[in-house]
Amino acid sequence: MRYDIAFLSLIIPESLKEEVKSKSSHLMEDAAIVWQNHIIEGIEKNNDGSLKMFNMMPVRAYPGGYKDAFIKKSFFSHVEGAEDTNIGFCNIKIIKRIFRHQNVYKEVRDWANTNNGKEKVLIAYTLFHEYTITIKKIKERHPDITTIAIAVDLPIYVATSRKKISRIAKVYEEWSAYQSRLNSQYIDGYVVVTKQMAEILSKNRPYKIVEGICTSEFPEIKKNRDGIVRIIYAGLLLEKFGIIKLVDAFSMIPDPNFRLFICGIGEAESIIREKAEKDKRIRFMGQLKRQEVLEIMSRCNIIVNPRENVGEFTKYSFPSKNMEALSSGIPFIGYKLDGIPEEYDKYINYPKDETVESLSGLLYSIGKDESKEAKIRADLAKSWVLSNKNSEKQGEKILALIGDIRKKQ
Repeated sequence: MRYDIAFLSLIIPESLKEEVKSKSSHLMEDAAIVWQNHIIEGIEKNNDGSLKMFNMMPVRAYPGGYKDAFIKKSFFSHVEGAEDTNIGFCNIKIIKRIFRHQNVYKEVRDWANTNNGKEKVLIAYTLFHEYTITIKKIKERHPDITTIAIAVDLPIYVATSRKKISRIAKVYEEWSAYQSRLNSQYIDGYVVVTKQMAEILSKNRPYKIVEGICTSEFPEIKKNRDGIVRIIYAGLLLEKFGIIKLVDAFSMIPDPNFRLFICGIGEAESIIREKAEKDKRIRFMGQLKRQEVLEIMSRCNIIVNPRENVGEFTKYSFPSKNMEALSSGIPFIGYKLDGIPEEYDKYINYPKDETVESLSGLLYSIGKDESKEAKIRADLAKSWVLSNKNSEKQGEKILALIGDIRKKQ
């Protein structure tokens, strides 16, 4: 093993998934958990051994979001032989946001104080203030430890599933973003999802762009022999992400053999239900487990992400659902976001403009795909991402980043 790596994660350990599900008011968002699992796998393949996870479970606050007021400290192994810690904290609303960083630091401090002869690296997933404060404190005590932050979102652009946000939550988010900025001086390097994000965060410090990791476990595609064209969207149901536009575009298609499957939760759910009542071809599935969504996808003809290139935040975003779609071998429709590199353009089917009519026409033409051009493009996309955007390739970038930082220290 080249480095002694600690990873600050936000996942639900496999051994606790059923318990957490039974105590949660909503099912968990799987995309972030899958992203972390893939990147950890990639780091370990390149570091010739398992890293140590210090995990803070991403559960909602007690009492409305989760049944437990206190999350107990526990231990787990993400791979055989690993010794990982699930950090305990008070889960009571407001209190959890102010004090849980203390528990994170205490756990990481013990790791930092040990010496096994290997150079230590501390990697934090996201710019949560709990993690940036920990990085600051560790770096002050152990300046030789390499610190890296993985930024999948900028704090000021973190999307919320609520239309309105409480005053207290707004104050917290502003304070959290401030803490992230304040403590950024203790971060040696960044892993970012877009070049524009690097320009904002890195400030001449080393960085690597890891826009996403392919989904190698995608189920085998099932061929439809019933003449039905199936289209799927899976994700947050937010108007600003284009879900209502997608439903309207689909409803403009007169062909009775088209179906639209929508999986997820969010503010637009009631509107979607109303539209599904009027158009029986629309199937609202609610929020499903990740494997259930993948199984539905494997029977579909089109995967679509209707998020448009509107707003500053698109420069700092590479939707994980885009990478998952490209991994499938199923034609993918999406918009050209500012954060998407040109190398992806040959694999994504872009609407020619932002109108509902343009999206509707593309859904219909790709659905019919009489020339099989869209399927050929999808097969090429799958082959490309599996070869170039797999966990080992992307993990290699992070190990290279560590090397670049160590050279400068």
